[in-house]
Amino acid sequence: MKVSRENIKRWQAHCTKVQQQTVLNGFENEAAKAERIAKAKNDYSFFVEYYFPHYAKISVESFRLKLLMKLHEIKN
Repeated sequence: MKVSRENIKRWQAHCTKVQQQTVLNGFENEAAKAERIAKAKNDYSFFVEYYFPHYAKISVESFRLKLLMKLHEIKN
């Protein structure tokens, strides 16, 4: 599959945008990291807003959150 230079440039621009919008805490200790991960596992809204801020322009509404949780229950 041949990839055009234009597509490569668009992909690089997208990656740069994601990197700029994603905040990392370089001073986070292991306890804080474990706490954040535990919170992300139990709070879908937090998970999306923390790990995907470039997609989460607005907070996840409660009805969507309930639907996603229900879908997760059905899948398991």
